[in-house]
Amino acid sequence: MDGLIGKTLQGGKYTLDRQLGQGGFGVTFKATHHYLNQVVVIKTLNESVRQHPKFAEYQRKFQDEARRLALFVHPHIVRVSDFFSEDGIPYMVMDYIQGQTLGNLVFPNHPLPEATAIQYIQQIGSALQVVHENGLLHRDVKPDNIMLRQGTDDVVLIDFGIAREYQANFTQTHTSFVSDGYAPIEQYLLQGKRIPATDVYALAATLYAILTAKSPVSAALRDRQPLQSPKELQPQLSEAVSQAVMQGMAVEAGDRPATIDAWLQLLADASAGATRIQIPTLQEAASLKESNATESATTVRFANHQSGPQTVSHAKPSSSSRKGPGLLPIFGMVAIGLFLVMVAVNLFKPQDPKPKVLTPRPAPSNRTPVTPAPDTPPVAEEPTEEPTEEPTEEPESPASPVAEEPTISEPELPKKPSTPRPQKPKPSPKPPTSPPVTQVPPEPVQLPETPSRPAPKKPELPEIPSAAPNTIKVARGYFIGIDESEIIEDLGQPTQISAGEGNTRALIYQTVDEKTTLRYLVDPNSGQVRQSEVFFSQSVDKLTMSAVVNGMLLGSGAQGSKVNRKLKNVHQRKSDSYDFKGRNLKGVIRRIDGDRIYFSVWDTNFK
Repeated sequence: MDGLIGKTLQGGKYTLDRQLGQGGFGVTFKATHHYLNQVVVIKTLNESVRQHPKFAEYQRKFQDEARRLALFVHPHIVRVSDFFSEDGIPYMVMDYIQGQTLGNLVFPNHPLPEATAIQYIQQIGSALQVVHENGLLHRDVKPDNIMLRQGTDDVVLIDFGIAREYQANFTQTHTSFVSDGYAPIEQYLLQGKRIPATDVYALAATLYAILTAKSPVSAALRDRQPLQSPKELQPQLSEAVSQAVMQGMAVEAGDRPATIDAWLQLLADASAGATRIQIPTLQEAASLKESNATESATTVRFANHQSGPQTVSHAKPSSSSRKGPGLLPIFGMVAIGLFLVMVAVNLFKPQDPKPKVLTPRPAPSNRTPVTPAPDTPPVAEEPTEEPTEEPTEEPESPASPVAEEPTISEPELPKKPSTPRPQKPKPSPKPPTSPPVTQVPPEPVQLPETPSRPAPKKPELPEIPSAAPNTIKVARGYFIGIDESEIIEDLGQPTQISAGEGNTRALIYQTVDEKTTLRYLVDPNSGQVRQSEVFFSQSVDKLTMSAVVNGMLLGSGAQGSKVNRKLKNVHQRKSDSYDFKGRNLKGVIRRIDGDRIYFSVWDTNFK
């Protein structure tokens, strides 16, 4: 295309200055817009396409794509400002973006920090959502097609290639029109479906690349060459993000999130999980600082996750000059203690009209209303009302009775012996104030009732040796009806094989870390899975659980998003069980003993 360099277009409006790059179908030039005195990029079809017998068809599609792209007004999509044909050749005019591609930034050995990489991918994901809503697929998302604007944290998706529009017609050289490592398997097929999951794969592969500074294994080779997870290449990466990448890069389109939005939600959950780890520390810091009325220190805490030591270091110089501020923590703790006592009084008010019980705790002296404390029945009542919220106050209540055993309290004892006993049932109506605490005990009672299936499975888990062979690194969920040969092909030989319910064969897989156990009940006649189960430890992150569960729900007709919300509630201890059903299947989520989360789906005809 050297013959086009220096060419003027549109009556001198544009001049092609130099070639920027060339792909399977298009070639781009840096050009000058003389009327506006601006640098622009002009793209056209390359020489090989221009010589193709179906060039007229390609030209029409190129112009159709340019018109549709011109409708996009999005900060992370390159803007198309003009398109035209001259001398039978179509041209597309786009903004020139000063900066460098993510490919130039990362390769060969400069992987991006996880937070930065996710930020870039979320920007490109939002751009792809707009593209898909308008009926287009990018089909060539990769680090080399993402520009980082110079001096900013903004990335822009460029080079909306037309390869997928034309690839089906290039039967001899179709592999040259895909980007190995970023193109999913369906892009290698002449009649592969064009769906949003195609761009999901490419976007996930792009995240893989910028996190590891390694190009992913080609989808066409993954049946022979396994793809290492990002965390295996970069151990400092979070398991949740690594799992999201691997799910987005599932070889089969049906195993990936169906839309960009669904996959971005996995990343959002992963990043939210990372921040949740630090939230309790910040909240504690905030509450302490509020009680001390020192707003400046609170600001420091929220500005820096490691501000605990920094606030101490800031306090030391001030305390050396004056000792007053050094007493603030002590006053703060006293204030907190008084506040907790006041809360306790309010809780006791509806039960006993003895609000003065509060005063003896901070200043135990001559108050006779404290006489219930020496009584053994009232002492037993206090822990039943506030077992978890005020454990530190339980030793305080027996401490006051020692000084308050006067005979004045004795006359009241005959009146109380019958009343304190009936008062024990009273706490039962009161627990509505803390339903999560009181509802936990009943749930284990429901477990034997709900699935008769989980009960016999629990004893099998301890039978797996701690150093069992054939453990797996990544747990994967498979749907009802899949052939067991496909599971074994993906995961290898099971960790254990045993007899299952209903004359089935149970394939059991355990992860290396022993935190996840998969169990697939297979019909011995058909070789198909009739029931899929998984046992998660509480420490397994939500994203990993969601990835396995989504695999088990594929094609079921069950509302995956709703099931995942219920799974999240169980994981966060907001509930202990959930039942659901889809097309020809039923499922349950249970919190079972041993602090495990049990998920199962089975064929409704499976008895």
